[in-house]
Amino acid sequence: MNRVEEDLASLFRLLSFSRQGCGGPTDSAWPALLRFCDRAQMTLLLENSPAFRIPEWVRREVEARAARNALRNERLWRAYEEISQQFRAAGIDFVVLKGFTHLAFGEWRQRVQYDLDLLIEPDSTSRALEALRKLGYAPHRERSLSDQHAAPMVRPFSWTWRGDYFDPDMPVPVDLHTQAWSDSSDRIRLDGAQAFWPRRSEVWFRRTLVPALHRCDRLAFAAMHAMRHILRNDARPAHIYEIAAFLHKSVRNEAFWSEWAELHDEALRSIQAVAFRFAAEWFRCELPPCAAEAVARLPRPVRTWFAEFAWSPVAGLMQPNKDAVWLHMALLSSLRDRIGVLRRRLMPSPLPLRAPGRLVDRAAYHASTIAPALASGFRWWKRLTVS
Repeated sequence: MNRVEEDLASLFRLLSFSRQGCGGPTDSAWPALLRFCDRAQMTLLLENSPAFRIPEWVRREVEARAARNALRNERLWRAYEEISQQFRAAGIDFVVLKGFTHLAFGEWRQRVQYDLDLLIEPDSTSRALEALRKLGYAPHRERSLSDQHAAPMVRPFSWTWRGDYFDPDMPVPVDLHTQAWSDSSDRIRLDGAQAFWPRRSEVWFRRTLVPALHRCDRLAFAAMHAMRHILRNDARPAHIYEIAAFLHKSVRNEAFWSEWAELHDEALRSIQAVAFRFAAEWFRCELPPCAAEAVARLPRPVRTWFAEFAWSPVAGLMQPNKDAVWLHMALLSSLRDRIGVLRRRLMPSPLPLRAPGRLVDRAAYHASTIAPALASGFRWWKRLTVS
């Protein structure tokens, strides 16, 4: 490990669920680590760490960010209440994804949430958009940057980015999803996700029943969402931490895991098992027997990748790498899908001519990472063939 990776490892040990022999980062490392935590949505999780292992100035910064985040959460909740009333009046069924429906995974005050994600039926899209327009929302872009949802809807604003990830005045976008999972880009087919909508349920939050996914499907969606970011070289460690927290506290919840195994097919259990493995690797959580069995059944190429690159998605947030592309290859069974994903992940996607600066930046990024990526792919393949 280089110095940057050592500092990150000490941070993750500080947040782990098994703190035996845990020492905190050095004082000199904290300014960079705090900036990292802000970007990675991990800052508020430091409230869970032993106070004596964190410098007092860092503790004060965390408390200040938590106060601003609480104000933003209030704005998110008010926006949700308003939209919920409008949707119900229009007869639009919906489910809240993530956010305050995921409280089984952690405290809402420690969750950094930037938008509202709502799952609706495809034939409700036009009515949902019209309901949002009546509340003053409009598309933020001409097209979405994600294949998971349409262009985000947001009210007109004059706010500008000031470098504060916890700014309570940040606009509240609304993302409308018509499916829980899309395989158009990642080529990972999870047909079991189609059953999420029919078995949707509700959760209590602030004395209000909020439409949500079934409890087992909420875990599945959390894992799917976390994996999508990891496979796209945009890991969100806070999402994995939430999964780790749930796994750690549900070790003896046999009723939940029995239902989980019954409802989810092999493909759906497998993609979750990869997220569970990350949770155990990064945060040393205890795995419930059913989850541990799913991890043990992961294909050999996946297990081999973890033996070499389990830390890579986190390290890549500080020093970019594309090691996750080989995990993606290990999760695909079709040669055509592998070629398509490999081409998409290793080569820069075309950008419009009106953005030549971005094109140069992206080309430079890919040029600097493609050789190390090919080298890591060779190490993975060699380890796979000789072990």
